[in-house]
Order: sequence, then C-alpha cells, then structure tokens
Amino acid sequence: MLTDDVDLCRVSMCGAGWQKRQRHDTPAPMDYAIQRLVIDAGNEAALTTAFAAVGFTAYVFSTRTDGRLDLELYGAGGVFPDAVIAALGVLGLESTEHRVASERELLANVLDSEPCELCPGVWIDPQGTLRTSARSDGRLVLHIPPSPAFGDGHHPSTRMAASLLLTLDLAGRRVLDLGCGTGALGLIAHHRGAAAVTFSDIDEGSVRTTRETCVLNGYPQGTVIASDLLTAVPTEAADVVVANLYADPLLLVAQDERLQAILPHGTLIVSGVAQVKRPAVEAAFTALGFTLRDAREEAWWCAMRLER
Repeated sequence: MLTDDVDLCRVSMCGAGWQKRQRHDTPAPMDYAIQRLVIDAGNEAALTTAFAAVGFTAYVFSTRTDGRLDLELYGAGGVFPDAVIAALGVLGLESTEHRVASERELLANVLDSEPCELCPGVWIDPQGTLRTSARSDGRLVLHIPPSPAFGDGHHPSTRMAASLLLTLDLAGRRVLDLGCGTGALGLIAHHRGAAAVTFSDIDEGSVRTTRETCVLNGYPQGTVIASDLLTAVPTEAADVVVANLYADPLLLVAQDERLQAILPHGTLIVSGVAQVKRPAVEAAFTALGFTLRDAREEAWWCAMRLER
C-alpha cells in the first residue's frame, strides 16, 4: 500500500536499500559481490547491531526449512567494506557461498521485465524486446533496463507526468527533468523535439542510470547532473520543468529563489503529490505567479501543469 508521500512499492533489495556509487565513465551496470551465510535463529539481532555500528545496510535475512536463517550480503562495486569483513570474523561466521552478479541480474527476478505502456503512444521496454517494427505505428519506445532508479512506467505519478508532458509542443524548447530517476520523462521531451534536456537527481544511482538510458535511447549528449533539488542545477533559463517528486520536496522547490532564474516564465509540471497535499502545493506555486492549466488524478496521487 502507498501512504501519503511514501512509496513503499519501490523495490528494496537489501533492507534499508542499496549502497550506490556514481559512475562518470561509460555507463555500465554495477557489480555486486554476494555472500551467503547460514546462522542460528535468534542471532539476527546481534548481527543487525554489528552491521549498524559500521553503517552497513545491504543485507537480508530469510528463513530455512531447518529452522535456521540464510543471511545474504551485497557488496557494491564487487567488494565488501573492510569493517563488514571484520564484523563477520569477530562473530565467527564464514561464508557458504560467494559470487559476483550484476545489478541487472539481481533485479531480474523482482522487477517486471515486460514492456508497459507509460501513457498513450509511449512504451517502456526494459529488455529491448520490442522490435523496430513496433515504432512503425508512431509509438515511442524507450529502452529502460531494470534498475533501482524510480521511473519504470508502473507508478501513477510517472504516468500522469508523462501524459501532461505530451500535451505540450516541445519543439525547440529547453527542458529540465528534476528528480529524473531513470530519465524517462526527459527522454520523452527529447524525442518530442526539445532542443536540450537537463536531467537532475540527488540519488547517485539515478544519475548513473540516466546516463545509461540516455546512451541507450540515442541521446548521449543529454546533460545529467547530481543535485539536491535545484542546488546544483545551472541557472540558465528553461522553458519547461517537469518535477516528479513528492509534495514536501516540491514545497522546497517553491521556496527556492533559484526557481525564478531557472523558470522565469514557462511550464511547470509537478507530480507525485498525494491528493491531501495538493492544495498546499498548488497554493505555493500560484503564489509565485503560476496558473493551473491542467491536472490529472489516479488513485490517491495527482499531477498538475502550471504556467506563468
């Protein structure tokens, strides 16, 4: 279930989430070292405490038929922090299995790999299975492989933001995809004729994923940056800003003076807003001179297109 601005449907493979590193070279999936150990039931509390002490969260427990527990550890970049190895040694635990797998292999069994229609005429194709002939009827097919980044086409907020983006004439316009996730929305803008698209996200994994999807979808020159909301976004004026975030980050964007320089006039699309928080978000942007032009609602989420 989703509650307010918390999306519990985003995949968490390792308890508190993946450890990620940023790649600045040719985009490539990250490798993970995987160790599996068998422990006695009741020892998980001590292990959790030991891992918390060294800031390690990439692990998961699962039950066995013999009453014991499997413990699986994931080391980002194909290695484990020295502190984790030391913690296992102190507890006298030895690995029963060690292997290396790509991020994509790990996600293959937990994420939907079938193509899905993001919005009318736009498809997300995780495995690249749709043939070129699928484009002959005018559909836009984006190849976005499975990744931990948000934006695989199944969440209402992404669908609504995409549908609002398609209402615009984007030819020759400059677009900022704020909170880009996989980069799907910015790539739609590119394929709809945008002159330039800047992709921005605070999450290093999303930055890395977007660099990869830009290459895979014929836009290697797309500008992809790591930024906490507008903090590191260039203050060059954009014509369109699409922000598929949550209500609270959107309220911070409204309070940021840099918004005036980035979007002095033009179109702002906001999505990922719980309906109960829509009045606050709408009021924050109308106070800045924006006018609501269109809106979408699905389940308990809403998206809005505003102009000034």
